[in-house]
Amino acid sequence: MKKWYFLVPVVIFLAGVLLLLNRQNSFSTQIPEASNEVLPVSNTTKVEYECEKDKTAFELLEEKNQIQASESDFGKFVVTINGVEQGEGKYWLYSVDDKEATVSATGYVCQGQEKIKWELK
Repeated sequence: MKKWYFLVPVVIFLAGVLLLLNRQNSFSTQIPEASNEVLPVSNTTKVEYECEKDKTAFELLEEKNQIQASESDFGKFVVTINGVEQGEGKYWLYSVDDKEATVSATGYVCQGQEKIKWELK
């Protein structure tokens, strides 16, 4: 009878250890492994590109980036570029060859190889 008093706690202890190990293995399979993939940064406050003849600055911005714009009496008004929204007194403004634009982006028709730069200012 004394053997049973010793054997029962040992069996219960081993069953508990096996159950615990089984739970740890199931948790480790649920955790995804870290990836070495580099994701693009979408919080930049500057976007640059070269003009293409007869396309507007807005058309090119829209082709090369993800944007949100609103309509106004002066043309389309860019609100968000690549997930970065204007606000806190800063607006998406563009320049042509480092000179501030004097017309809306929908009104500026590219002549050749000008450089367009959008900045959150």
